[in-house]
Amino acid sequence: MKILKPSDSEFKQVAKGLALAAEDLPNGKVAGDRIVSKAGDVYLLSSKEVPENGFVIEKEKGGYGIAASNALGHISGILNLAKAIKEGKKPEIEVFPHFKSRFYKHEANLGGGTRGHRWVGELSEDFWIEYAKALVRNNFTGLVFYSGYHGFEAFLDYKEFPEAPSYSKEHRAKTLAGLKRAWGAARSMGLSTFLQHYVTHFTEGLVKKHKLPIQECEAEHTRLAAFHHPVVDKYSRYIYRRTFELLPELSGFYLNFESSSNSGESPGSRGCCLSSNICFASSASSSLT
Repeated sequence: MKILKPSDSEFKQVAKGLALAAEDLPNGKVAGDRIVSKAGDVYLLSSKEVPENGFVIEKEKGGYGIAASNALGHISGILNLAKAIKEGKKPEIEVFPHFKSRFYKHEANLGGGTRGHRWVGELSEDFWIEYAKALVRNNFTGLVFYSGYHGFEAFLDYKEFPEAPSYSKEHRAKTLAGLKRAWGAARSMGLSTFLQHYVTHFTEGLVKKHKLPIQECEAEHTRLAAFHHPVVDKYSRYIYRRTFELLPELSGFYLNFESSSNSGESPGSRGCCLSSNICFASSASSSLT
């Protein structure tokens, strides 16, 4: 098997994560083209025999070899080797994932307040690095944020549609910075990142400004969704495009059609979202999922 170096192109996008994983080893670090530790050197071995995202750890002369077919597998192997050494367990481990993709759904608090998880805007990069390490160590391949029906109004700058958000400019800026820390840490460790979103949702501010007919309904009994209108279409295109512009750390969206079951119908139909909004916005990112 070919021995890889931390400086090789395979690790270019995850160089920070590789270094952070190495630091979990006893006195471990990336030193030039080597990973060194008190327990011995760690050799990164390229193996097509190991399934994607999996790894095999074996004792080698003067250290350990970690065989994997991609960077995420190598990082997961390093983290599991460090855990085994710390716990005094035999570090010869073999992990062959049954699924190519295994995503962890986190119910992210973008709005602040005291309910549920802590507000994303308050959580540090160190917190998210340890969070990402735990996911990779446990063989997850991606992190999905669920943030309610319409998380966009809690983090977009709204240079367009300034009437839409109910959160202050300061709150949105802090939430955006928090998302960059969270997804930046995840991407550095080799994870994919996604935001779950209920399609065709929009805000009360949009309803009031543009006098959309839906305002005749009682707000507390109305999901602001599944409503076909030129303003809503334009708004939907904006939030997807602007999200990718502000958050290059985001791999893509998870689109939930529960709020608009007819979203995939032909152009001109009520609630048509796929053709008029999502396909249009996908040009902003090849990773729209």
